[in-house]
Amino acid sequence: MRGHASLGGTGAIIMRCDHHYGLALERAAAIDRRYPPHPPQDFDFLDAGEHWYEDLSR
Repeated sequence: MRGHASLGGTGAIIMRCDHHYGLALERAAAIDRRYPPHPPQDFDFLDAGEHWYEDLSR
């Protein structure tokens, strides 16, 4: 068991064994592939009043 930085960006230290940390890294990579940092070309925030970037949603 070792302390690893949170993959969610909270800055928290999470205790995990190397095996489960590897699984968490794979899960985070899958989420990043599914939800890229930039919107797709056909994304229109006016459709539902949503924003792709968090800083614009407030």
